[in-house]
Amino acid sequence: MLLNAIFDFFFPVKCSLCGAIIRNRNNNKLFCKNCTEIIPEIYSGNTNRCRVCSRELISEIDICTICRKRKYYFAQNISLWDYNNYYIKTLIHNYKFKDKKKIASFFAYSIFKIYNTSADFKDIPLIPAPCSRKRIIKYGWDHMKYLSSILSKKYCIKTFHIFTKKKTKDQKELDYEKRQTTLINQIKVSDKNISKCLKISNIAIFIDDVFTTGATASYCSKLLLDHGFKKIIVITLALD
Repeated sequence: MLLNAIFDFFFPVKCSLCGAIIRNRNNNKLFCKNCTEIIPEIYSGNTNRCRVCSRELISEIDICTICRKRKYYFAQNISLWDYNNYYIKTLIHNYKFKDKKKIASFFAYSIFKIYNTSADFKDIPLIPAPCSRKRIIKYGWDHMKYLSSILSKKYCIKTFHIFTKKKTKDQKELDYEKRQTTLINQIKVSDKNISKCLKISNIAIFIDDVFTTGATASYCSKLLLDHGFKKIIVITLALD
C-alpha cells in the first residue's frame, strides 16, 4: 500500500475522461471512480432499434425511415453507444485527437463483448476502416489500426488490414450521396490481404469509430462484396 502511494505521488495517472488523478490504480488504470460510474453501458440488444443502422425506432416497423430510402451494402450496423452522449463523444475525441491511446483498450474490450456474445460472429475476421494519409501525417498514427491490433493480440480475433485511403475532403458537412461520390477511387484494397481473409470466412466484420451517414461503411462493404465476400456486418463505437 505504501509503495503504491509513493508511486502514485511521483507518477500520477490521470483519468482518460475527466483528467482527475486516479487513486488505487490497481483497480482501474483508465478512469476515476466517478467516471467509471457515468460511462453508459454498451448497446445490449434493445429490439427497439433499426435492424440495419441501429437507430432508435419511432414506429413498430423494424427498419427506420432513413434506411427505407437508402441502399446500404452492409447487412447490419451495430453501434455500441450514442455519439450524442457527452461522455462517449469526449472519450472518442480524446482517443482520436489528444493521443490518449490507452482508451483503445476500453474500446477494444467493449467491441469484444459484442463479438464474443454473438454466436453469429464466431471466427469471423475483423477489417478496420481505412485512415486517410492526411490524418496519419497530422497525428502520426492510425487510430483504427491501433484499436484492431489490440483486438488481434489480446483477444485473438483475426484481423486484416485491407483498405488504404488517399487524402480526401472533409466529409462532415456532406450528405450520404456526396460522401459516396467523394470516396470513389479514394479507397483501395489489398488483393493479397483479401485472399487471406477469404480463406477464413466469406463473411467479415467492418469496424469503425462513428457511424454518421454510413457512407464509408457502405462503400467499403461494396468493395468487399465485389471481391468475393458474401456478407458484411459493421460494428461502430458510436452512432451519430
